[in-house]
Amino acid sequence: MKPFTIMSVAVLSFIALGHLLRVLFGWEAIINGLQIPLWASVIAIVFFAGLACMLWRESHPGKQNAVPAVLDKERLALAVFFYGAGRRIPGEPKAADHSLKNPCKSLQTLPK
Repeated sequence: MKPFTIMSVAVLSFIALGHLLRVLFGWEAIINGLQIPLWASVIAIVFFAGLACMLWRESHPGKQNAVPAVLDKERLALAVFFYGAGRRIPGEPKAADHSLKNPCKSLQTLPK
């Protein structure tokens, strides 16, 4: 892991920890005479802890969960076909192109 990534994860984690301590102990935060509500710290905890976790996971690509085996090529192609039915991709020709008359036939040509 690169030093900047370690430092960023540490800073984001300490910010989240500070907000967590504020919520647990009920500390007041007053900025320029304006009292900051505790619910703002709850949002900050989720935000900063989420950023720290995402940065940590991004720096460890081999340890992330792989795509489940259930999503094989055929099922993925079916999901894409049925999700995109009736929608036109920008830049593609209009529906006059009838190359998908038999969608099951196109699924049979997928590489294994």
